[in-house]
Amino acid sequence: MNNYDKLILDVCGGTGSWSKPYRDAGYHVIVLDPQAFKDTAGGAVCGGEGDVRDPRYHVAGCFGKPVHGILLAPPCTEFSGAGARWWASKAEHSPHLLSDALAVVRACFNLVRVHQPRWWVLENPVGRLRRLIGQPYKHTFNPCDYAGYADDERAQQYTKRTCLWGSFAMPPKDWREPVDGSKMWRMYGGKSAKTKRMRSATPEGFARAFFTANP
Repeated sequence: MNNYDKLILDVCGGTGSWSKPYRDAGYHVIVLDPQAFKDTAGGAVCGGEGDVRDPRYHVAGCFGKPVHGILLAPPCTEFSGAGARWWASKAEHSPHLLSDALAVVRACFNLVRVHQPRWWVLENPVGRLRRLIGQPYKHTFNPCDYAGYADDERAQQYTKRTCLWGSFAMPPKDWREPVDGSKMWRMYGGKSAKTKRMRSATPEGFARAFFTANP
């Protein structure tokens, strides 16, 4: 089996940074993201536009080959502990925001159930997702834990504790001192779609490490 026969689904990945090592190695990667829905061949799949909630993706065999692995990064705006101060207000004035976010998470888990990949992983920052779905996370990491895998180690020397659910191998760390501390909100604060995507991008070091442990 060559690498292109191994199908990876990158779900809600935004920048595509998590699946980049797989694309670079010649895997067949399909991105299911409303803002970036084209696969590596340049076209949409199953007639959809990349929203993981689209029922056309939740049919066994719809991709034309078995799914080898699934990377899941549902939007964290309604789950991250960084936004805890607004949870009560949102629950009162915009309750649909949380229900919509949970619908994406449920679709992610259903995608795993339907396609039964060899491995799968779902990430989200520390917050309330664990309580809402009733499932403990398997591991956590900070970008600095895997900075040694990156081309620019210095850019990865910060903290942003992220929780991981799923069935996968956790890669060995190559830690560097977190000299930048928690820099995400300092450098990429705000509510724009662009800054949210930058904050949620998978660190290069961890993406590479994960690939080596889950080929």
